[in-house]
Amino acid sequence: MEKNKNQKQPRKRALGIIVALVLLLCVSVGGTLAYLVATDGPITNIFSPATTAIRVDETCTDNVESSIVVTNTGNTAVYIRVALTSGTKNADGSLSVDSYENLNNLTLGSGWVQQTDGYYYYTSPVSASGATNNLLGSSVTLAEGQTITVLAQCVQSEPSNAAVDAWGVDPSGLKGGN
Repeated sequence: MEKNKNQKQPRKRALGIIVALVLLLCVSVGGTLAYLVATDGPITNIFSPATTAIRVDETCTDNVESSIVVTNTGNTAVYIRVALTSGTKNADGSLSVDSYENLNNLTLGSGWVQQTDGYYYYTSPVSASGATNNLLGSSVTLAEGQTITVLAQCVQSEPSNAAVDAWGVDPSGLKGGN
C-alpha cells in the first residue's frame, strides 16, 4: 500500500502546479481586462499632411543672369517646372512683357528639359530641403532695362501620377537633359 501512495503524490503535485498556473493566468487576463475597461482616454490619431513649397534663387549681376535654382522648402519630394518671361521696365515702372530672343535659345543645365508647352521641367524629384541643378547651362546677357521673371511650380512626386494629373506631363519620362 505504501507503494501506491508514493505514486499518487507526483500526480497530485503536477495537478496542483497546473491548477496554480491556470489560476495565475485567469488573474492576469482578468486584471488586464479590468485595466483596459477602466481606462478610457481619447485615442489621438495625428496625421501630418504633405506640404509642397518652393523658393527660386537666382543670380543676376550687371545684366548677366548666371544662375536659376529652385529649392524645395516643403516636407515631401516634388517635381518642379519653370516658365521664364522677359520684359522691359517702362518709364512709369510697369513691366512690358516681350519675347527676348536669348530665352528662346537657352543652354539648359543638367536635368532640365524644355517642352513645347513653354515650361522647363526638372526630370528628377527634388527631395525635401533639396534643390535643382542650375537651370542655365550658360549665363544669359540681358539688354539694358531687360528683366527675366521666373515662374516656378511644383507638385508632389507621389503618387507617381500626380504630375501627369496636374500638368499632363510625366517629368521622370522626359529626355534631353544634359
